[in-house]
Amino acid sequence: MIPNFWRDEALLRAIGIEDAYLRRQFIAEVPDVPLAVYEEPLSVPAGWPDAPCGYLRFSAPYASEAQQAAALVWPVQTLEGGHLHMLANPAAVADALLGLAREMGAA
Repeated sequence: MIPNFWRDEALLRAIGIEDAYLRRQFIAEVPDVPLAVYEEPLSVPAGWPDAPCGYLRFSAPYASEAQQAAALVWPVQTLEGGHLHMLANPAAVADALLGLAREMGAA
């Protein structure tokens, strides 16, 4: 098993989740998982994606994924933040996702 490695101080310092209750709740909900979860290859179904797609990048380590999305002619937006930016700044993430949805023609 890979233990949940998130700790309260790391969520505050490294990721910027200032709400102590939210940090505790997140830590409590992240399960320990077997290493096999990360080693299992994922297959991509034929015809995927079958709907409009976009990509919201939070940080530099995901630049290659953003480039792949752009090569597929998906709208790409960058919102500088950390891996869990949706917890650190949910309003900004929601706004960015709504912007992507508008770019993809969603009403």
